[in-house]
Amino acid sequence: SIGSIISLMQDPIYRSALRRARQSRGVRAMNQPFYLVCGYGDTGRIMVGALTSRGHPVVVVDKNREKIETLEVEDLGASVTSFGMDAQKPDNLVEAGLRNRWCAGVIAVTGSDKTNLKVAISAKLLNHSVVVHARAHSESATENMRSFETDYVVNPVEEYVRRMELAITRPDLFRLYHWI
Repeated sequence: SIGSIISLMQDPIYRSALRRARQSRGVRAMNQPFYLVCGYGDTGRIMVGALTSRGHPVVVVDKNREKIETLEVEDLGASVTSFGMDAQKPDNLVEAGLRNRWCAGVIAVTGSDKTNLKVAISAKLLNHSVVVHARAHSESATENMRSFETDYVVNPVEEYVRRMELAITRPDLFRLYHWI
């Protein structure tokens, strides 16, 4: 019996299930507004850093386990809970706290328009009151997200072009915009 218990405790799948259950309990126990960030690439890392620097708790969902392990060792100053799971699946978003009354917003910044679209749609259908921010590279994904009442859809290429145009045509206004 003791040998079975020891081998069970060393099993990586069992340890992963225990960690996930502990994280889910932590999210359910949250008693202040938090943000659910889906995707921990470059944009996700910047968003998490900006939110935690302002003292906002954050829950991160990314299917790449290496990125989650990197996040777990970073000292961000505020509470960050991370899940190594696929954000495309609505059940995973619910487990990460989408239906929690303290979920203030969902930020979909994965590298895939398809995933961001699924996250935006799931978030709006499962929690009508949550504010959803999503990144979209294509016009069709942008239109789809807006049709499901995604609150903010950002196309990074269009935004970059807008800022470059402002910097070229009206440099003083660009400096003011950048300063603000």
